Amino acid sequence: MVALYHLPSTSIIVNTPFVRSGWMFVDFFFVLSGFVISLSYLGRLSEGYSLRRFMLLRLGRIYPLHIAMLAVLFLFQMIMNAGDSGAANHDISALFGSAFLVNIFGFWPNLTWNIPSWSISAELWAYLLFAIAVRFSGRYLHHVLGLTVLASVLLLAVHGDSYLNRTFSFSLVRCSLGFSLGVIAFQIHRQISARWPVLDYKLATALEFTAIAACIFLLPILSKPMTLVAPFLFCGTVLVFARQEGGISRFLMLAPFVGLGTLSYSIYMTHLFVEGRMRNVVQVLEKIFHRDMFVNVTAEGGTYPMIALPGIWNELIAVGVLVPIIAVSYLTWRFVEEPGRRMSRRWIERSEERLSAAQRERLART
Repeated sequence: MVALYHLPSTSIIVNTPFVRSGWMFVDFFFVLSGFVISLSYLGRLSEGYSLRRFMLLRLGRIYPLHIAMLAVLFLFQMIMNAGDSGAANHDISALFGSAFLVNIFGFWPNLTWNIPSWSISAELWAYLLFAIAVRFSGRYLHHVLGLTVLASVLLLAVHGDSYLNRTFSFSLVRCSLGFSLGVIAFQIHRQISARWPVLDYKLATALEFTAIAACIFLLPILSKPMTLVAPFLFCGTVLVFARQEGGISRFLMLAPFVGLGTLSYSIYMTHLFVEGRMRNVVQVLEKIFHRDMFVNVTAEGGTYPMIALPGIWNELIAVGVLVPIIAVSYLTWRFVEEPGRRMSRRWIERSEERLSAAQRERLART
């Protein structure tokens, strides 16, 4: 959905109201992340699981692909500059800001380099805040989560007129809202599952259908302050699907959908680069056939050149671009994301072994 939203095209598919609301699905990712991290770590962190290990594992999960994409974009920028193509230069300081995952604190007036990385930066800092809250708030965690949700909504509502649509500033607040709601959804799910271990198949299917219908019909009509409703809608959706007892859940557990879920991080991190190269291909075709294949469209406060191919070709390219995106994402998952995750885990384990050995040696000396 986010990939279609970012595609610079006049395609009917890309410009349907539901796809144009696709930017809000980043908040679905935040909510889902809060739920999944709670499922894996809430109990362990509350029982004394190492904060250092938790953060290093999280960093090892997201950083290899993040830094690899920055390297690709940097090299591509150098090639474009060498070719005197007239492409705009990116701020080198912003490159380091992205590399160190601090590009969300308003030091730069806009997003550059791999634009989706802003949400990865926000997510990492949210991990840290979550771990600290779980470790030190104890039985008051639900109070901390409630206050975080309330404070986040108020800050997003009163600071400027972007409301939920924050990226290079206030994005940590946006992420904290969704992530906290995901943690709350997990706690509610745990209580409901204990009280009602099994849900009727027809009822579960009806709830899943209702959740999807609510997203399809409500997201396109949310605007300005009402966009702040979206994380709460996603919270309810995650809560409904967490039980995996309805027909839609079972359908989504089929191999193709599981595969897309596995590639989701790679898809998110690579899709803009692939779409940019698709745009380059259309620019070349424009010169070859000597006909305009772009039109300037005014949208969201700016004017942008959009791909405008004749007839059905416009729709085919909108759908067809997903093929190279998925193909590239498989390659990055296979050769960057997964090896990086395994390598970081091995490094953490060796580091902890050395630390334990050093501690034992100090104790022996005393």
